[in-house]
Amino acid sequence: MKAAAGWIVVLALVSSAVFTAACSSTSKTDQPATLVYVGSSDDTWTAMQIVLIELDYDITSEDRNEGRIKATRAADGTRPGSVLAIDQVARTDTISLYVRAAAAAGDPSLDDMQRQTLAEEFLGPVKALLY
Repeated sequence: MKAAAGWIVVLALVSSAVFTAACSSTSKTDQPATLVYVGSSDDTWTAMQIVLIELDYDITSEDRNEGRIKATRAADGTRPGSVLAIDQVARTDTISLYVRAAAAAGDPSLDDMQRQTLAEEFLGPVKALLY
């Protein structure tokens, strides 16, 4: 029992470090924003879809078997048009979400900070639903 509790603490610390690293302000051009935690892939899939709807994204493609979703959102007066490419990777009890944000087709390109902000805008509510 103590060994299991120890592993949970280790996983929590690693998850925290990974999430903190993903939220830093350094260049993220090729690096996705990442969330790693212990949980259910079914719960994760549901949370991702709920958050995309709440954030006004339209899911343009999804493959639950591959754990991939692509969603787009049109620009309005307060935000740029954007595309999120989300990969869910399940390894035993550990789930990893990798989110890459980009400008929507025909919209001006986004800088690293804008892409990171869009990815975190998605990951924050997903994390809140899962914990």
